[in-house]
Amino acid sequence: MATKKDGQPRKKPVTTTRSTSGEAYDFEDEVGAWFLVKMLAGQPVSGPGAFGIGLKNQTGALGWKIDDLLVETEGQPLAISCKGNVQVTANGLPKELCPARLGANGTR
Repeated sequence: MATKKDGQPRKKPVTTTRSTSGEAYDFEDEVGAWFLVKMLAGQPVSGPGAFGIGLKNQTGALGWKIDDLLVETEGQPLAISCKGNVQVTANGLPKELCPARLGANGTR
């Protein structure tokens, strides 16, 4: 392990998921930008009267299983999973996205 001049070990920089993941975040950023534009334009984000008031990225640490984006509204928040492939088919949802597995409001 490398040390500083004072003999103390150098702290390894913290690596975030975002800094090591790559291409998938491009799509996630575009989806987030779309929601921000809707918010700035004063348009509803997820239904009549559901106006966005905030946007959070990577909310797994907050307990959200659907954790790519969280659009905060004056009512129910909207949790979004941004995938680069087809997840919902004629056969239904992937097991990890089934409401019974998610709990209240998509949290753990």
